[in-house]
This record gives sequence, structure tokens and C-alpha cells, in this order.
Amino acid sequence: MPIMNGYEATEMIRGQLEDKEIPIIAMTANVMERDKEKAEQSGMNDIIAKPIDVGSMFATLAQWITPKQKASLVKALAEPTAETLDSTPQGEVIIPELTSIDTQTGLARANKDTRLYSRLLRRFVESYQDQAQVTEAISKADEDAKRYVHSLKGVSGNIGAQALHETAASYEQDLGNAELKQTMLTELKTVVSELIAQLDLASSDNNTSGSSESDNAFDPAVFNKLIQLVEDSDTEALDLLDNLPNSEAVGLSSGELGKVHRALEDFDFDSALEVLNSKRKN
Repeated sequence: MPIMNGYEATEMIRGQLEDKEIPIIAMTANVMERDKEKAEQSGMNDIIAKPIDVGSMFATLAQWITPKQKASLVKALAEPTAETLDSTPQGEVIIPELTSIDTQTGLARANKDTRLYSRLLRRFVESYQDQAQVTEAISKADEDAKRYVHSLKGVSGNIGAQALHETAASYEQDLGNAELKQTMLTELKTVVSELIAQLDLASSDNNTSGSSESDNAFDPAVFNKLIQLVEDSDTEALDLLDNLPNSEAVGLSSGELGKVHRALEDFDFDSALEVLNSKRKN
């Protein structure tokens, strides 16, 4: 998080604001015993590990939020049936077998939602297909580089790219390791190349063939809505990005869209807005 981390924010809420009631749950890829102790000492109630297991996540949330019909809600989210999947109005998307990605693990983390998982795979390609941009981002010896690698670690774990996830986790702890850096870049290139080869990235999620010119056109209404959401620090901006047909719809290159997406995942709305403001139409 920019400005202060989650532990510091929690200490401020518990201390300066004297709010002892609001549930605070950490979501982190670091789940060592010392991390759990640090979360507890700062005043957090619980911790959710990344990559995210959807059923486990909702079960943890339900312990602290206590929604109505908690048990049935958690069960439905943790154990989706063929019936629930088939009931979606858009239908399912066929996910091909991939050698560099465990698609069953990725689908489980996407709650067996094939449309959502397909979008996550496509967004992964858009965010990381520019090898030169990735190399530049991870070559800086600063917190930005560490945050970038941390984000790559989490995203690759969520889609089921386990080898890449583990290498990124190792490199995050040793940013000066040239061998780990090269291994991570090689594994990333393998994952991206396979996704490009196996997925029809030009088609829409419902696998319709081809795309019209209007599908690739800049949509000022969507762009303005995205700007407004980011200016309001509204995390719905991530949902909007995940449902875009392509980056051109908001006037961004794939690399720029990836940068905005990563910034929003880190709740860094200022950085996301900086990219979007550079694309405002006069």
C-alpha cells in the first residue's frame, strides 16, 4: 500500500481512531508464523493467504462479518455445482489444457467461474506480455520493483502458474539475484507465449468468432466512468477493467492497462489516475 502499510494502518485505526470493533483482515502472500504474529500484534483479526482459495476466503470473512445465511452462502461459494455454473446467462468458456499453468487450481481460485478465469488469463497476458517493460520494472533496486514482483507472484499464483509463482516468491526475497531474475523472466515468457498460442485473444469471452471494429473502438463513456471511479478511490474500477473487451476500449495500450490494473490492486489510485490523465482527450 502507498504511504503506509496494512500493519501501520491497523495500528492507527486501533490506536489513534480508537476503533476496536471493525474487523480487519490481512490479505497477504506472506503467511509465515512471524507474519501471523505481526498481524495479531498490530490489531488485525485474521489473515487470508494468497494465492486466494475462494472457499477458504469466504469462510474466514464469514467468521468476522457474519452475513445473513452465512453457512449456505459460504457453501455455495466454496462448492459451486454444475447447476450454478450452467445457470449463468452467458454460459461457460472452454479453458484449454496448458502445460505451464495448472488450470484446475486456477479455476478453483476463480470459484469455478470459467468466464472470470478466462478474463484473468487474458488480463495476465495484457499485463505481462511486454518483456522489455517487465525487465525494466524489476531491475530497479527499490520498493517499486519489489511491489511489482510481489504483484506478479500473487497474480501468477491466482491463475495457477505455480512454477512462476514460486520463482517470483524467491526473487522477491532476493532482488539482486541475477540467476533468479533470468529464471523468472524465462518462466513468465513461457506462460505468456503459451496463453497467446492457446487462447483466441481476439475473441470475446463467449468464444464468438472475430470482432467488429466497434469492439476495438475507444469508448469515451467507459473511459470517463473509469476516471470517475479512480478519482473516487472506488475499487469497482477493477471490476470495470476486468470486464473490458480490450485495452483500446479505454484508450490504453496493453502495457498501460496492466500498469493501471496493478496500481488499483495495490490501492494506489494516484498512480492509476496519473496514467489515465495522460490519456484524457482534449
